[in-house]
Amino acid sequence: MISTRFRWFVASVVIAVSVWTADRPARAQVTLRRLTLVTVTDTTATLTWETDRPANTLVRYGTQPGRLDRPVSSGDAPVRFHHCELRGLRPGTRYYYVCQSGATRESTAPLSPGRFTTLVPPPGPELFRFATMTDTHVGQEWAARLALSSGKIVSEGVQWRDPDVPFWELAVRASVDEINARRVAFAVVKGDVTHSGTDGEFSAAKRLLDQLEQPYHVVRGNHDALTPLLRTFGRRRPWYSFDHQGVHVVVLDTEPIAHGSAPSFQAQLTWLADDLAKHGQKRTFVFVHRPIPPKLTRATGRVSQSLYKLGRDMLKKGLGARASSVLDRASGRDPAIQPANAVRLAELFRRHGRVVGVFAGHLHRNYVGYWPEQTGNLPYVETASTKEYPCGYAITRVFAGGYLHAYHVPAEARCLEWSAMTQDAYAKIGFASKVGGLTDRCFVVRFDQLDLNPRK
Repeated sequence: MISTRFRWFVASVVIAVSVWTADRPARAQVTLRRLTLVTVTDTTATLTWETDRPANTLVRYGTQPGRLDRPVSSGDAPVRFHHCELRGLRPGTRYYYVCQSGATRESTAPLSPGRFTTLVPPPGPELFRFATMTDTHVGQEWAARLALSSGKIVSEGVQWRDPDVPFWELAVRASVDEINARRVAFAVVKGDVTHSGTDGEFSAAKRLLDQLEQPYHVVRGNHDALTPLLRTFGRRRPWYSFDHQGVHVVVLDTEPIAHGSAPSFQAQLTWLADDLAKHGQKRTFVFVHRPIPPKLTRATGRVSQSLYKLGRDMLKKGLGARASSVLDRASGRDPAIQPANAVRLAELFRRHGRVVGVFAGHLHRNYVGYWPEQTGNLPYVETASTKEYPCGYAITRVFAGGYLHAYHVPAEARCLEWSAMTQDAYAKIGFASKVGGLTDRCFVVRFDQLDLNPRK
């Protein structure tokens, strides 16, 4: 005769096994998407992804593809939007990885190659680091909204789900918090600080930016009205310069440069020539809003060019030539400033000879371009908008022998969710690649390899 205690034991085992086996299919059904290798530096790498249900965040990595024996988890609570940073890596080393949520593992995706090589810093000691944000668009009500001058709405756009928290505040605050933790010497906001340029928007922007624990400098963008910008941030004019630890920094106003031969452009050009001459022996970083070279082709390769042409032709057929020209401007295929004025600026950079990078925003993308016919291999660096996908900021570490630039996305959960929302919205109107390639986001420039001489 079977005892009552034994019956209870058997029943308990059956229930436990049932629960365990029932849970296994659910775990196996977790789906990973948007897998992205966002950041690679000399000692760190950051991966993000999304799951169709809340799940754990785990990355396994190692220096051999068949031996991923180093696990890194990010928090214990299950989440849908995942952010995991690998730390303590060796410079110049190849690593392999796999991302895991539940029982599902993934490594390769369009933005995740399953491997990476850490950067090698430039020679010499690290002198300081600075942060950049761009296109914060304080006051904007809709993201990814596309309207023609005729009033035709091409894309309705999206808003953040919490009506009490504007999306620009959510994204900018998350970036500010992380910048404060990264021990930078100063920060630069590369234009379109506001969306409509009103006094109220500038006041809101200043309240946000004043939370930075280090000095910050603003660049005028095409959305920024000049008078309230100068009044709000205490500037006499929108172009200026300063020095930090033997390095020179120049801030320019590209609005008069974009629109022909305005008197303020000539005044700025005269000032710039004099300023660069006075600092002829100093490495110089230049910050602008609009990209300077007249042509920076975004897509590369036959497939990318074909897809772009297809999208452009469809817009032109459905909405007219004006709609397709909007795509040209937004993708960087049309010049952001007048080509003749761009050449005049390039001549000053070349004459100075120690300009080491020109940093812009405006097109809301991560991209590094070159203008070999005018300035050799001088990098023209664009970073993506802080207020929408991929919702980030950049940290540039300056060494005695060069600099290491890396783009970061905040780990804040709501910011990651907003980034995913706007990624979908922009993909619908043909701008799915705003995040750029890994080498657009993370790279090293050595001063001894820079050559601003034109290459015909």
